[in-house]
Amino acid sequence: PHEAPSTPASLACASSQSASPSAASSAPRKEGVLFVQSGLLRQWKRCWCVAEEGAFYVYRLSSMDGGAKREKPIAEIQLVLCSVKPVRMGSRSYLKLRSPRDQLMLQALTEDKMRSWTLFFSSAIAAAYGAGGPYGGSNSGG
Repeated sequence: PHEAPSTPASLACASSQSASPSAASSAPRKEGVLFVQSGLLRQWKRCWCVAEEGAFYVYRLSSMDGGAKREKPIAEIQLVLCSVKPVRMGSRSYLKLRSPRDQLMLQALTEDKMRSWTLFFSSAIAAAYGAGGPYGGSNSGG
């Protein structure tokens, strides 16, 4: 039996888009628009999603207009105990992000963006577990 680390591991990803000046220089960040399936009716909503510092946050897209991240996220998942699984239904590709408490179905606007998010999550989860690899250990720069 493996125990989760007591502190979140820093993540790194070659495809991260920007690093905020207030974050540690090694902390990666990926953000963008994703469709998120949520609620009892499993409706798809277009949301602004941010992955940073070992967590994934989902914001209402309208909240990004004036207040940036002052508004509370509508979903938050710690990546350290997550699994990510690409799902294909017909001609569409989805991403299932599952934690011990929550599950989100995600869809990007394009196949390329979907692949980019899939790779990011895979690397981020591995780094959060401390599994090493290209983004978790020796190449994290410091």
